[in-house]
Amino acid sequence: MEMEKRLNEPAVDIELEDIESGESLRVRGACRKKDNHTSKKKSSEKLQRDDWIERKRNTLMIVASLIATMAFQAGLNPASGVWQDDLPGHEAKHTAGSSVMADKYPIGYQRYLIANTIGFMASMSVILLLISGLPLRKKGLMWILMFIMWIAISATAYTYGMSISVFTPESQEEQLANVLAISVFIWIGLMALLFLIHTIRLMAKAVRKLR
Repeated sequence: MEMEKRLNEPAVDIELEDIESGESLRVRGACRKKDNHTSKKKSSEKLQRDDWIERKRNTLMIVASLIATMAFQAGLNPASGVWQDDLPGHEAKHTAGSSVMADKYPIGYQRYLIANTIGFMASMSVILLLISGLPLRKKGLMWILMFIMWIAISATAYTYGMSISVFTPESQEEQLANVLAISVFIWIGLMALLFLIHTIRLMAKAVRKLR
């Protein structure tokens, strides 16, 4: 009997070792599958982020170039044009090539010039940053560039409003004021809505990362 027990004991030990080895292999396999799944998920998220950044870069470059071109043209050809002749004197004097708007509407021309310059410099700054070769591979930097473009677009819209006011006759000034007031209200509402949407998205991402 003792011999039989001794003969059976190694077999039991071998079976236990086989079970433990199989369980260990299964655990390792599960860990590898989990690691591969996590690695693939991170790789997919990185590709999506890089694709998003690349699309934003291209969009910002196109919009910035367009606004810079518009602002440049508005600077060279201000609203109402330029004087074509010299008129010496004290009251209605002007010089050929100078802005008609600057002589007739000096305050409006200053606002027009400031808004147009802001739009031009903001768009040029975005273009310079995009072509500078800096590692703009973070979403935070893209949001900053997008905010600068919002400023440029708003400045361009204001420049347009000042240009229209110059061409509008006095009999239509009240109607123009109403149209501009409604446009400004809609524009501010749209900007506030976009800001709220992006804020909610950023907060949601932050909450997901904390979980």
